Amino acid sequence: MDTNGPLKTDKETQDALKVIVARVEYFRDENNWPVMEYTDDFKQFHPRDSALWEQLFTLAALKNQNLADVLCFLRGSGCELIPDAKYGYAIRPIIGGHGFKSHREYEEMRKGLALYSSTLVDVLKKLGEMNHG
Repeated sequence: MDTNGPLKTDKETQDALKVIVARVEYFRDENNWPVMEYTDDFKQFHPRDSALWEQLFTLAALKNQNLADVLCFLRGSGCELIPDAKYGYAIRPIIGGHGFKSHREYEEMRKGLALYSSTLVDVLKKLGEMNHG
């Protein structure tokens, strides 16, 4: 075993490790967790991407709980996640059936996302990285 490896000799590795440990310690405190649990209320109608939505809710809640609330509401009203080359994933409305009655209804409901557009882009990209490597 090399006792003089990068953990002992490389300042950049040591600094990176300190950041990781600090993040782990931060999230060990329950006060830093999302307060609400988010479930996929549309899973029964569109189970294919349910696990992705649950990941997205968690990622969003860690950044901004209001964003997670809006995403949860949109999903419950009828949206799906589709792979997107630029953003990792994109949100697409499901029109008809158990989804939105019209594209206009979806456009009205998604207005709440405008306040969180840059954070939304970040979490969609992160979701893409987590699921596409």
